[in-house]
Amino acid sequence: MIGIIATIGSISMILSLASNFDAGIGMKRFLGIAYSEEKWSDFKATVSTVWIFVIFSGLVLLFLVINPWFNILEIIGIDSMYIPIIFAIVIGNSLQSVCRNALTSMLKSQKIIFPAILSGLSRFVVLIPIILFFESTSFEMSFAYSMFYISIGFILSIVLWNELRNKKGRFFVEFRKNISIVIKASMFRWIPIFMGLVGGQASILALFSFKGPAESGLFYIPYAVFAILVLISNSITSVLHPILSGMKEEKSQVILLNRSLKITYIITMPLAVMAFFYSDQVLQIFGKDFVVSSEILSILVMSYPFLLFNEGIFFFLFAKAKYKETLILGLSANIPRLILYFILIPEIGSIGAAYALVIGTILQTFTTLVFVRRLRIRIPSKDIVFVSIISFLIGVGVYFSNIGIVGVILIWVATNIIFLKIKLLNSQNIEEVFALIYPQDIAVQKSDRIIRILSKLKII
Repeated sequence: MIGIIATIGSISMILSLASNFDAGIGMKRFLGIAYSEEKWSDFKATVSTVWIFVIFSGLVLLFLVINPWFNILEIIGIDSMYIPIIFAIVIGNSLQSVCRNALTSMLKSQKIIFPAILSGLSRFVVLIPIILFFESTSFEMSFAYSMFYISIGFILSIVLWNELRNKKGRFFVEFRKNISIVIKASMFRWIPIFMGLVGGQASILALFSFKGPAESGLFYIPYAVFAILVLISNSITSVLHPILSGMKEEKSQVILLNRSLKITYIITMPLAVMAFFYSDQVLQIFGKDFVVSSEILSILVMSYPFLLFNEGIFFFLFAKAKYKETLILGLSANIPRLILYFILIPEIGSIGAAYALVIGTILQTFTTLVFVRRLRIRIPSKDIVFVSIISFLIGVGVYFSNIGIVGVILIWVATNIIFLKIKLLNSQNIEEVFALIYPQDIAVQKSDRIIRILSKLKII
């Protein structure tokens, strides 16, 4: 059943990005400039144009996909009864992308947290009655899975409208001009991102095709856990993009890039180390049957420090309108992945899919380093290496001490204490972390409180 749900989710994500041209990201550079210059009329016109566009383009693509002459879903092997669910996911995911990126561009990312939690809970609101009162078929479970996208697209649209309705300017004006500008900016990112999505989701589709739903289901759970790690890092780097776009001086852009890279590594590398060494315990949350997939999760996490670096530089280049470079970065990772899927998956199944993803990420890192050197971008390479090595060594020590699940907490506590002691993490960094979650005044209050506690404990 999980294999079927994973396949529906994968094809829905591919169709969603194929239809919306990643316009939610493409508009962020212009929204960042409009926000920094307080041109709310441009901001509202751009957002509303893209909002309408992704709905229309999603409908058009879905009709093309299910046409009676060349039904792609039928070719893949997906039953027609799942079409309404795929439709809901495609439209809902496109809308949440537009709204989430618009709110991020307004530096209102904290407004996303509650809708995301509420939308996550909506799955259980549907799922619990299905389990208690109905036969839990793959269709009903897929419907429960789709509720997140339906809910978050709807709720974030309301939140965004409330934020913008009293701002100067009108919605839904200059449609042709705005969509032309946004699509042009999106296209260079959309191609590598689309290939990236296909590069990731095609692993599930290829496993479904070559090995069946059981194998794709076993791969999907560790892949989803890894995707959560990536989502955490993306929540930081995506905030960076509109701010960089609004900056005029390259020196200021590089300083902000370095700070965000350092913070991202400090926050997420301990989490990645936990997932690497305690993959059995992490996957056991989803059921004992998935513990056999622990090796897949560990393999995927091996690519995480490289992926963080690649994503940070990617957003930096995109904010500077270096579209050719971002296109090459996307292709350098995903062409090798797609080739390796057809070589490795028939031979070694889900392990092969995991290795294909990792190899693609590492090859992309080499390309990223070439651009960093060519464009003379100064990065905090020592801090990145130290954070990664310290996190890993603490993970090794804790894991081989055989203290069980307590080691998960100990890894996080020990890494952060050491980061503070050797000055990798300081008071300013703590405030920057809270600023990602709370408004500035609340962030200062909470960070000051934490700093006082750490000072009393003589940690900082």
